[in-house]
Amino acid sequence: MTQKAGWGIIGMGVMGTSLSRNFARNGIQLALYNQYVKGEEEGIAALRCSQYPELHSALAFEDITSFVKALERPRKILVMVPAGKAIQSVLDQLGVLLSPGDIIIDGGNSFFEATQQREEEFVKAGISFLGMGVSGGEEGALKGPALMIGGQQTAFEMVASDLALVAAKNQKGQACLGHFGKGGAGHYVKMVHNGIEYAEMQLLAEVYECLLTESTPSWELFQSWQQTESKSYLLGITADIVSYQSDNGLFIEAILDKTHHKGTGSWSSISAISQGSPASLMQAALNARFTASQKALRVELAAALPKKAEKASEISHENLKKAYDLARWINHHQGFQLLEFAQKTYSWSFPLAEAAKSWTAGCIIQSELMQELTKLLKKENNLLRTPAFIKVYQENSSALSEVIQWAAQYQIPIPVFSAAWNYLLAIKQANSSGHFIQAQRDYFGGHGLEWKEDENDSSKHGPWHGKVNRD
Repeated sequence: MTQKAGWGIIGMGVMGTSLSRNFARNGIQLALYNQYVKGEEEGIAALRCSQYPELHSALAFEDITSFVKALERPRKILVMVPAGKAIQSVLDQLGVLLSPGDIIIDGGNSFFEATQQREEEFVKAGISFLGMGVSGGEEGALKGPALMIGGQQTAFEMVASDLALVAAKNQKGQACLGHFGKGGAGHYVKMVHNGIEYAEMQLLAEVYECLLTESTPSWELFQSWQQTESKSYLLGITADIVSYQSDNGLFIEAILDKTHHKGTGSWSSISAISQGSPASLMQAALNARFTASQKALRVELAAALPKKAEKASEISHENLKKAYDLARWINHHQGFQLLEFAQKTYSWSFPLAEAAKSWTAGCIIQSELMQELTKLLKKENNLLRTPAFIKVYQENSSALSEVIQWAAQYQIPIPVFSAAWNYLLAIKQANSSGHFIQAQRDYFGGHGLEWKEDENDSSKHGPWHGKVNRD
């Protein structure tokens, strides 16, 4: 009788194949399944087994019933197919084939609320369902990704040792693997990871745009920053990207400046808005992508509303780096605060330091800063209260202000830098204009007002109460 496999993996796309190779290299016997679509997807799992030496002993299937029968019990199945209809189709098929005690892991970028609903449905049938955020791209999946898990604790414990083998290891040798609570907690943490990622990417794009004003752009700046405490995966690939030259100059200048995005970036912004959690940097980054996608309109308005012909003075590289470092702190603070808000909303309970630890290697937002934040978050959830941030603020805030003023003078859009500055101004303002907004709301809506001498009493109104004036 053929030996049964310890794990099954569904979906032999880029991520599924890379994770399969990772599992196999760590000594885990696999069964691989990919759907059969005549003329489009035929014999894919078998092809992967022949392509990669580490998969030679894996069992290949394109019949899902045979695939399920090839797994030892309790069955452990990792599903690596696109979110939405594709994952739902696979789950519907598995639902009638699996037995109580089996475990399904959705490793795609599913919306966390969909994951919560699916967990509830499978648990009723005695089947465990885990949502697993995976970060690191193709290389991370192959060499060690960051893994963020949500679902039943007992189910997580049954797969944790194997997942720890394939997960990235940080500088301390710890697996970048975390369990964050029931339902969609893992996919939520991955969603916030992507929100932070959006802002980090846009900050670097804004640095790039600032450097374009130079007669000879200082592209080596990115590599020099990578040798400092600013070191990160994204900064490293940026330094690499700007090193590529073509016959006509910088290679990336040949790429159409029309940005695309997937759902997770917008999901994190929507979630922040729904919970009243300030996430202005990731929202500014998302809006920057929306604006960049409107290429035709931008070309039209560039002609109708031209910039001043004034040549920009070269920006201070020292100020630019200080502004970049401070904005990154703000971005990470907002991301972790969103996680804190979500814990209260969805009754999750996990240390924020655990999320930071999961992001210290293998993922897109791994950085020296994340290493530091992992330590700080063990003592203080609000990063703005830490002595480390206060020091960064004192040393870098004037530089951020100067970068904002320089960019405004020469009409260079830097939405995420600007969002960081405006957030800083607002969050350290003891007395804001919020009372003015409340007065407006009471005037037209009769919502009531809180009073300085008794903020718990919102039953009173202003002297305008009952007056109707909408002319």
